[in-house]
Amino acid sequence: MIMNKLLSGDYPKSKILGTVLAMVFIILAVFPIMVGVLGFSQEVAMKTAVQICVFMLLAASYDMLLGYTAVISFAHAFFFAVGAYSIAIMFKLFGDGWGVFILACVAAVLFTLVFSIGMALLGLRVRSLFFTMITLAIAAGALVLVVKLSRYTGGLDGATFDDCLPEIIGRKVNIMGQEIRIFAYYAIFVISVALFWLMLRIVNSPFGRVLKAIRENEFRTMAIGFKPVNYRVAAIAISCVIATIAGILYAAWTKTAVPNTYFTLDIMLLILICVVVGGMGTMYGAVVGAVIMVFLQNYLRPILVSLQESGVPEILQTLLTDPFKVLSHGAEVANEAVVHAHSKGLVVDFFDGSRYLMYIGFIYILCVYFFSEGVVGKLRVWAALGKADIRNMAAKIFDFDNLNMKNFFKAIYYTLYVLITLSAICQAINGIANLASDNGFLLIITAIVTKILGTIILRALFELVFGVIDTHKFAKEARDTLAEQK
Repeated sequence: MIMNKLLSGDYPKSKILGTVLAMVFIILAVFPIMVGVLGFSQEVAMKTAVQICVFMLLAASYDMLLGYTAVISFAHAFFFAVGAYSIAIMFKLFGDGWGVFILACVAAVLFTLVFSIGMALLGLRVRSLFFTMITLAIAAGALVLVVKLSRYTGGLDGATFDDCLPEIIGRKVNIMGQEIRIFAYYAIFVISVALFWLMLRIVNSPFGRVLKAIRENEFRTMAIGFKPVNYRVAAIAISCVIATIAGILYAAWTKTAVPNTYFTLDIMLLILICVVVGGMGTMYGAVVGAVIMVFLQNYLRPILVSLQESGVPEILQTLLTDPFKVLSHGAEVANEAVVHAHSKGLVVDFFDGSRYLMYIGFIYILCVYFFSEGVVGKLRVWAALGKADIRNMAAKIFDFDNLNMKNFFKAIYYTLYVLITLSAICQAINGIANLASDNGFLLIITAIVTKILGTIILRALFELVFGVIDTHKFAKEARDTLAEQK
């Protein structure tokens, strides 16, 4: 009963999702202690935890616009920046202390409330596309204004207010040898959870149901007596105020207000991707999307660098260009790969740490393709199907009597065929580049032999597999025929 009131009846509706959300909450709640006990690098680890809390708020507030009212805004990052720059400007004008900090927070919220209502009333009188363009113009104009008013904002270099914040925000506590700003972290964590809960209550209230009705059919909502413009203006104001509070929290942690951190299109795209990956129209999707995207932003690049230094890309490069060398001198190739870990090559370049954004884009495309409803939406669909339906789906995919099994092996066959062809092409290109030497001619011959032998062996193996599948199918049909005759 208590849980039902807390969640406003909006349960995760999936055991997997419920477990993930509970784990995220527990880990964030005890994260400073985990950092001290496990010996993580506190600077990166604590920054990641704070970013998850902040982007959870940003994604949830943006989902209130995009997922619940079908309003697209590109000014969300601008309101995120308002929170940070309000603190920077107030400290610049009035000095430091609690009074100035609280004044900056109140000023930021009031400015956002007035400005967002004005923006909504101006933009929603026209079509949604025009509102989107207006918000984009506001975000671009605000960035220019921040750069021009460098006396107060610091321009492109930004502003730092490390010594101006109240002492307790910067106070560190020693946990297992790690100096951690535990008071600031728990303030951000508690405020983020409280605001997320507030948004969960809002979208499941009568007000939230009207927003959903407007999203589904604006004309019918007007016909039963509601004014969609009023509700959309209120939703935009709430969403923008929460984005501003998120900016205040993040500025209190980083102690800076820099355009690259708040104003860039990358931040706006990251918020949008968090919403889409997690699932539009679901508050829980903001949590899942924030965890996935923040983790990728902070840890994908170091993972790629570690892989590059391990020599794995070099081995793969050699395997494609000269597979016989890997087979005959495997240990030597591995040692050379570690020594020349940063050498150039087609495969090596793919593991370059600076290309991590490409991988994030690729992961985003996969998520959109395979999880069109978002991760939360897909988990809820699977939960609604039930165990029997999921077993039936799995049986259809992996049943020898079903054509999907044969198609599955065909997909593997064509994938391996493409890899063999790619290997042969790489060897041929390498051979043409070294045609002046005897080694170049040998590489071209090797490419031809690799293509022919590889294709023959692959074809023979999969003909055998297809034969087993067909034999099994015919035997099953024969048994069924005999059973019917008896």
